[in-house]
Amino acid sequence: MSSHLNNKLPKNLKGYFVIQFTKDPNNTGVYKNYEIQNNTISADGQKSGAYLSFNTKQDETVEVRIGTSFVSVDQARANIEQEIGDKDFNEVKEETKNVWNDRLNAIQIEGATESENHIFYTAMYHALLYPRIFYEVADGKNIYFSPYDDQYHEGKSYTDFSLWDTFRAQNSLLTIVAPDKIDEMVQSLLQNYQEGGYMPKWPNPGYTNIMIGTHADSIVAEAINKGFDGFDYNLAYDAVLKDAMVPQVGDGTIYKWGDRATNVPYGARAGLSAYKALGYIPNGYVNENVSRTIEFSYDDWCVAQVAKAVGKDAEAKYFLNRSMNYKNAINPATGYAMGRDIEGNWSTRGEQFTEGDRRKYTWFAPHDPQGLLEYMTEHQGVDFYNNELEKAFGGLGGSKWIEHQNEPCHNYAYMFDFSGRPDLTQKYARQTLLESYFDDTSGQLGNDDCGQMSAWYVFSSMGFYPVNPASGEYMIGSPIFDKVTINNPKTDTQFVITANNNDDNETNANCYIQDATLNGKALDIPVITYNQITSGGNVEFNMADTPTDWASDYCKEAIVYDEDAQSPEDDSKPPFFGNSEVIRETGKNYASKAKVSATDYVQPGGDIDVPSISLIDGNYDTGYASANVHSNEDLAKAPYYLTMEWDSPLSRVTSFKIWSNYKGNQNPTKMDIEIKDSSNQWKVINEDWTPEWKNESGGDNRCSANIKFTKALKDITGLRIRIKEANFTWGKIAVRELEVFEDYSQKIEVSNPSDYVANIKYNRNTLEKVLFKGKELVENEDYAFSGENNSQITIFGTSLVKDGVDSGAKLEFVFNQGDSYVETLIIWDGWKAHLESLVDKAEAIDLSNYTAASVNNLNEAIKEAKSILNQEGASDEELETATNKLNEAIAGLVVDKFKGSIMNDPSLKVSANSQVNQNEGPEKAIDADMKTKWSCRYQYADNGKFWMEMDFDKKYAVNGLIFIGAANENPSYLTKEFALQIKDGAEWKDVYTLKDIKENEVKVTFDEPVMADQFRLVIPKLNDTDSANARVYEFHLLGNVLTDKTALKIALDLANAITDKDLENVVPVVVNEFKQARDKANEVYHDATASQDKVDAAFDRLASIMQKLEFFKGDKTALKAFIDKASGLEGAKYTEATWTPFNDALKAATSVYEDVNAMQEEVNNAYNELVTAFLNLRLIPNKDLLGDL
Repeated sequence: MSSHLNNKLPKNLKGYFVIQFTKDPNNTGVYKNYEIQNNTISADGQKSGAYLSFNTKQDETVEVRIGTSFVSVDQARANIEQEIGDKDFNEVKEETKNVWNDRLNAIQIEGATESENHIFYTAMYHALLYPRIFYEVADGKNIYFSPYDDQYHEGKSYTDFSLWDTFRAQNSLLTIVAPDKIDEMVQSLLQNYQEGGYMPKWPNPGYTNIMIGTHADSIVAEAINKGFDGFDYNLAYDAVLKDAMVPQVGDGTIYKWGDRATNVPYGARAGLSAYKALGYIPNGYVNENVSRTIEFSYDDWCVAQVAKAVGKDAEAKYFLNRSMNYKNAINPATGYAMGRDIEGNWSTRGEQFTEGDRRKYTWFAPHDPQGLLEYMTEHQGVDFYNNELEKAFGGLGGSKWIEHQNEPCHNYAYMFDFSGRPDLTQKYARQTLLESYFDDTSGQLGNDDCGQMSAWYVFSSMGFYPVNPASGEYMIGSPIFDKVTINNPKTDTQFVITANNNDDNETNANCYIQDATLNGKALDIPVITYNQITSGGNVEFNMADTPTDWASDYCKEAIVYDEDAQSPEDDSKPPFFGNSEVIRETGKNYASKAKVSATDYVQPGGDIDVPSISLIDGNYDTGYASANVHSNEDLAKAPYYLTMEWDSPLSRVTSFKIWSNYKGNQNPTKMDIEIKDSSNQWKVINEDWTPEWKNESGGDNRCSANIKFTKALKDITGLRIRIKEANFTWGKIAVRELEVFEDYSQKIEVSNPSDYVANIKYNRNTLEKVLFKGKELVENEDYAFSGENNSQITIFGTSLVKDGVDSGAKLEFVFNQGDSYVETLIIWDGWKAHLESLVDKAEAIDLSNYTAASVNNLNEAIKEAKSILNQEGASDEELETATNKLNEAIAGLVVDKFKGSIMNDPSLKVSANSQVNQNEGPEKAIDADMKTKWSCRYQYADNGKFWMEMDFDKKYAVNGLIFIGAANENPSYLTKEFALQIKDGAEWKDVYTLKDIKENEVKVTFDEPVMADQFRLVIPKLNDTDSANARVYEFHLLGNVLTDKTALKIALDLANAITDKDLENVVPVVVNEFKQARDKANEVYHDATASQDKVDAAFDRLASIMQKLEFFKGDKTALKAFIDKASGLEGAKYTEATWTPFNDALKAATSVYEDVNAMQEEVNNAYNELVTAFLNLRLIPNKDLLGDL
């Protein structure tokens, strides 16, 4: 039997199965539409199937064995033989139970109630169900059928990755408890990429468009950052790069890419075109746009990790820069996530989220929590982050809005760890555990989402959670068990979590961490790492019933913009209007300038003023509803108007738009449109308009209708609608927003460096006409674009500003090279608004990487721009001049090429053997100013040499230098040789010499650092001509202050002399920590850039563990022998009072024997206690013996 799985999968992908019975049936048949079909052995279609019946005796069981396959019926039969063979039902049941016990034994909990045991291991079981194996064994080889290319392949494959859910924690749990599967799973995703073009986001078993983001990027990055290497890193980079850079066909124009969209091509990152161009996805461009912007940012961070792993450092910086795009979706005015229109204006109209809303996405920046905190603090004050987040859990009197059953909130309880309030993480993580998981048939809130909900419980109940799963870091919460032991299958080690004074774990009492230690040392940050867990060791928490300030000083470094980033885009592709400049635009929505009123029947014919904030505030969540009009009969009694009036006439109006909600329930269905002009009289221009309502968001809860006037309305002072009929299903009329548009024209000046041919496409629903060099373009005809700077495109339309985003509002240019570029039209709001925006942009620039001179120039330009903006009545000319100056200052920022220079040390004293004049002294060679220089004539050379001496008050470790000569001034002035010297006692000694120099700018990195406090640049005089003069524009030594490593060196000498033989009897946990500490100390000692804090930390760690090298393993020979003898005793023969303590002693002794880290004292105590308990055993008296007396 076989069947196609669904109509979107390749034609050859089929499911096969074989059913075998332990007894032959006495009757078989098929049915269709639940009716038995006679004289046939097959049936198809809905409600079809087969049936069998058996003659059985009372209590007789017929066993059924089922084999499935995606290869063939024969393979399904072979799978039964391979996986079941001759085993009966009970044997298979027992074997399955043992397999699961082995997996579940990876984590052992102690101190749990019976209910907590049920919840924990049920959750762990659920978390280990996915993804599913999708390969089979045929002729000794692993094979699978790919739904991506409709072919068979050799290898292993997995499916049912619910990645939008499981990337958060479930996959991270697998890296700990099932690391043997990780390489195979990642390889499977990469195979999918090779076979189908993209990695999937919810394979079932092929591509689906369920959910958003490309979170396979996170799975790959997590595997790499955790050291898994059973797959090709370069192939992995290719896969994540395509996710991040290549939009799918029709992106943002043909398809809306809805959640679970059907019958459309696969959409990896829907909206990627806009995301790349704007840094966010505008409202109406694709569904769920705000969530996509925020989640794409995290995916970009993951791509950066993979890029870094393959040596693509500049590209990694590019994606790190892009990973800050989540800020583009958080409105600084409110502090919450919000949609934006295509112009960048914040707007709720058309914004959409995935299983959440503005609040539930605002704190999703797992890769940059410090950046989020700083952004919120800058715009909303220091308390906003913590206070608003605490209200989410019902704290501070807030109305609890966290929905734990939807994944976007899964990291929220742990976000306090980053903001100085880990006590709140402890409180609300514990609260969520108690409120969201249950020991009953429901199990938990909502759907388990392929194990993600369960993985959250497993992690949080142990006391930590992977906020940023790909980082390998886990944020600490509040453990609910007294003790947890993680048996690491990857490293064959144990990681033990102990929570002292945690006796009341069914309430929030004792949920706070008082202090903690990791492997015996104080742990003062709320973080443990994957490497710490898998290396083995222990973390111990002392719990309290009141909040403490433990770990409150923790601060994670924010991501900062890097100017050295490099886009991975192919630079050979023809540029598309990259330097285009918008010259003029006049499209406006005039509704916001209007005075608004509405007629309602409080009194017959009476008016009620409607505040502008309700109907013209750009927010479709506000609006106006009728108070006393409840039926069309009420509307017929007297006119019902919504009116807008303006103080000054509107020069040109071309369209009107009205927003309502609940299509078919509360929206107007027939209206008159009236205007008032210079006659000051109202007149009807469109009678009985029956609008076509269009759903705008979330099903039918927001809808709009638009009318485009045949002739432009000129010089009007009022526009009103009379509502004649409406849907009154809910007993009233609801209007959300009114909009009035003037058409616009927009010119784009083309500035391109090369000639090429393009085919033009544009959306006639939003663009009336497009002119090129004054002539109207015809759609789908070819046009030659030259490199001239005077080529202009002018666009005319009616409602692009607000309405056009719904259908694209783009010009598309398809080049003859076959590449497609989409230019999003820019909306021009005038010079003042443009300058205000530019000032904001300038003030947001991270200036730490630029030279002081260029930064000062920018600050002066910003100051001047603000002064012009504050002037009442500033002219367009003044605003334009300030704008140009500020643009020049931004463009004039000079990257500090001397970063790492030690020449800015205030103690530095610089001198030279001579200088031409006081304006060209040696200090000019270290001022980072390329316009100044140190100059010394050949006549003043000292023994045939020019020298510049640098004297510091401390020693430096110098790793390199930068030398810039005067060849740009005159090629004959090229410095051809120089040497660096250091003072050795009273003598100068050469430490680096460079000869036969060909370049004017020289940057050198030393093989070994040069350590000194006095340096000298020496340039030999080559002849007695002007070209032999010393001319140095810049000379910089690069390095760090020298650290004191004396104590570390002494400790290392001792540690490096210790051999493996010396460590044979030391307990393993001490040996492991000693070797790690020794390796780290060696690394720090040989690191010339290591700070003193790093050196001290390496010494402290090494010295601390060396003191424990006398922790010797105990001799367990006698203990093992006695355990073996005692294990044979039968408890039924002894009194309960003596058997119970004996059995406890036996268990304790066995535990000590199995503990590889047990020391002699522990072994001796366990042995003595077991012997004592044995000697105290008493047999149960046998009354039958009395008969012999």
